[in-house]
Amino acid sequence: MSPRFLSTPFAHHFVQLSSSERTCELPFAVGGATQQGTAHVEDNQNNQDALIVRLLPNTIIGVVGDGCASTHESLRDTISNNEVGARILGHACARATANLVVQGLSPDDAAFWGLVEDSLLETSRALLDVLVGPQEEQRATAALDFLTTTLLVFVVTPVCYSVYGCGDGVLAVNGKIRVLPTHGAYLSSLLLGAGATHEKGEARPRALACLAKGATHSLNSLFLATDGFADLVNAAEGILLPMLGGLAAHPREGFDFLLKEFRQRILSDSRMEKHPALSNWPRDDASFLLLRRVASAGAATLATESVQQMGDSSDKPHSN
Repeated sequence: MSPRFLSTPFAHHFVQLSSSERTCELPFAVGGATQQGTAHVEDNQNNQDALIVRLLPNTIIGVVGDGCASTHESLRDTISNNEVGARILGHACARATANLVVQGLSPDDAAFWGLVEDSLLETSRALLDVLVGPQEEQRATAALDFLTTTLLVFVVTPVCYSVYGCGDGVLAVNGKIRVLPTHGAYLSSLLLGAGATHEKGEARPRALACLAKGATHSLNSLFLATDGFADLVNAAEGILLPMLGGLAAHPREGFDFLLKEFRQRILSDSRMEKHPALSNWPRDDASFLLLRRVASAGAATLATESVQQMGDSSDKPHSN
């Protein structure tokens, strides 16, 4: 057993992993794992990431959140409580998304995500009402201390898939990996100052931005991760590529029990120990969701094509 596995084993730890009474009928399965950053263990700091999965009969929804550790002058010498926002807002995002899908709205429509964001802002305001009441200065501090988080979300339906989000992280569609720069605005910023008000008839600033979308028949795999995975991608993305290009190894009712596979294929890869940039990976909290096709004739064809397109699993640094 590798030393990496012993020190940072990763684990299944979902804020929500729910399915409908009926089995998910899409030819995909989704799984994931999370690990507290090694630097955070030293500081006795909580894992501030969050993973949420909702499985509907014809839809799979996944959300990855990363609470911001320091967001306010008063937090300069301490650590925020933004794991709260990552978990609650991630849960609320998945729920709002599922409700809109059940109502018949399509996630490839930009208006869909405007409605999701409106629901998240309503939830945030209600939380601030409970936490601190109407006083604006206290609301601002609470929003920065409890509700400031990145959110990356995907929705896959029989017809289309969409990926939206705010903040940074890592995204891969069919094995093509992108390290995401900070984009959009944190939802908490829309609760504060100028972001909380706009003139009548004026379009309100939006936080959630479109990151990818397409037809479901063209989708083979979809990987979403917090920025804790950026060091791995930048140093040796080839370690990840074979797993992203494969089929769901142990699917059951829409969920992929991939933790053992991840530990064997990623954490036990000899390159993890040899690469200087990865000696203490992950320094930051690292969490991911991976959606892959389940074994079938069509899935096998798509997976083979995807691996061929990705080419050799090299260790070249990733460039944006």
